[in-house]
Amino acid sequence: MPGFLRYLRLLRSFFFFSALLSVCLFLMLKEESYLSARWFRRVNEGMGEIHQYFHGLQEYFHLSQVNTQLVEENTQLRHQLWTHQLSSEDLPRTASLSSQWAIEHEYLPAHVVKNTLFFQHNYIVLNKGYRSGIREGMGVVGQRGVVGKVKHVSESFSTLYSLLHTDLMISCRIARDSTLATLKWDGISPQNANLLYVPRHVFLKKGDLLLSSGGGNTFPYGVPLGLIDSFDLKEHEVFYRVKVSLATDFYRLHNVYVVLNPRRRERDSLEFMMEQTLGI
Repeated sequence: MPGFLRYLRLLRSFFFFSALLSVCLFLMLKEESYLSARWFRRVNEGMGEIHQYFHGLQEYFHLSQVNTQLVEENTQLRHQLWTHQLSSEDLPRTASLSSQWAIEHEYLPAHVVKNTLFFQHNYIVLNKGYRSGIREGMGVVGQRGVVGKVKHVSESFSTLYSLLHTDLMISCRIARDSTLATLKWDGISPQNANLLYVPRHVFLKKGDLLLSSGGGNTFPYGVPLGLIDSFDLKEHEVFYRVKVSLATDFYRLHNVYVVLNPRRRERDSLEFMMEQTLGI
């Protein structure tokens, strides 16, 4: 305690000077309206910058919550978009999304927790599983188009065959004329795939849009798959060799939507009965 008092005595000159300075500033600002206005303006600017800084920190720590809300809103908007008939100068009437197809499907948002790119059999892990309503065989789409197909499901996670999987084949149509074909990854670049079984009588154009056909009961009709980048037809071959630029950017994949089809079991059961009848 004596040491503390001795320390205060050493600083008495500083405290006395500070008190006199404060009194002088108060009197000067009180008498001089111009200086007073400038002083308070500077103080307000400084306080505003401090408040802005802390507000920015607060917003930063709430980004995760904001992002979740945006994903949920985006899911609702996407469902509304796919529920209505689309009309576009780039899509003919035959490529418009069917309202019936869209109404049959709902979309569950999920986050990618793992995504492989450089294997022959690439896969993706999502942060939602059986408890959220995900089942094996469901389709998964992203902001730009098809992502993959669910393969395994646990309580809280699910894995899917990425579109970058050489065993995954997606039924699709050329939007311009509804020609049916099959998309399969070329096993080389995460940005390209091959379009198979396009017969030689079909007229192809570079930039033709490919959409999911809806025939596999996995994806709704009209989800983008990519654009035709190049094609070649040998004289003796029946089908084109077509290279496709994929719509989905797998390097930046983060938020996805699992396609839920409440009528899937009914349709699968009916198709199974028909196959049994025909002996397929």
